[in-house]
Amino acid sequence: MDCSGLLYVAFSEHNITLPRVSYNMANEGKEIRVKDVEKGDLLFLEPQKKKTYKPCWFGSCNR
Repeated sequence: MDCSGLLYVAFSEHNITLPRVSYNMANEGKEIRVKDVEKGDLLFLEPQKKKTYKPCWFGSCNR
C-alpha cells in the first residue's frame, strides 16, 4: 500500500471521503497558510505535479 492509499483508508475509517490518489487529493483541497494548519490537515508540496508529497499534520507546533 502506498502513502495515498494509507491516507485513503485511515480517513475512510472516520467517514471522511478522499480521492484515492494524491494528485486528486491535492486538487480537491484548498490552499491555506501554514500558520492555519490544523490537526488532520494534509499538506501537499507542489500539487500541480503528478507526484506530490503529502505530509499529514497530526499535532500542533510551537508558534
